[in-house]
Amino acid sequence: MDPSVIARDPGISPVVTIAEICGVFLLAAASPGPNFVLITRTAAADSRRAGLMVAGGVATGSGLLAMAAALGLGVVLREAAWLESGLRLIGGCWLAYLGTRMWREAHRSVTDTTSAGTGWTAYRRGLLSNVTNPKSAIFFGSILSGLLPGSAPVWERVTAVTAIVVCSALWNGCLAVGFSTTRAQHTYARIKPVMDRSIGAILVVLGISLAADVAP
Repeated sequence: MDPSVIARDPGISPVVTIAEICGVFLLAAASPGPNFVLITRTAAADSRRAGLMVAGGVATGSGLLAMAAALGLGVVLREAAWLESGLRLIGGCWLAYLGTRMWREAHRSVTDTTSAGTGWTAYRRGLLSNVTNPKSAIFFGSILSGLLPGSAPVWERVTAVTAIVVCSALWNGCLAVGFSTTRAQHTYARIKPVMDRSIGAILVVLGISLAADVAP
């Protein structure tokens, strides 16, 4: 169901509303996308720490987008076509760059290459992967405008944003831990060329598709 068409009954408890927001967010997060691909590949190729740093960047991005949505960014993007187009172009180029780099380095062994570099570089990649995707901004705007009433007090909006950050950190952190196990890393090392080219191709296609939406 599109959260943008959901209107909260005034009689519903704020606690229930926050739970609904978390549920919708987790359902969306569980669907494989750029963030999912980046976290799992980094955890398997580099280390648990690198994967967790990417997850932290994604969670931070979720918080920033949710906060912006609470301030009306979703409405701005829907009204300002040029701004949404610009974000789509930037996000598409970023994903295509990551995918191309991954494809080019697919032949190199795990010990010769890393997918996210140092910890803060990994964090920045996770952050950029999230905030440069206008679909994420529109999604958060739909959730908060659809499930939170316009009269919702500041504390309820802050709680909703905080809940989204916590859910994002927990979900993406679990992905990083799960895909950084010794078994997962050994499996990745064996199939790295095929895996990297496949993931790289997916990211390039996603990037081109996102940027192509800019065309009139």
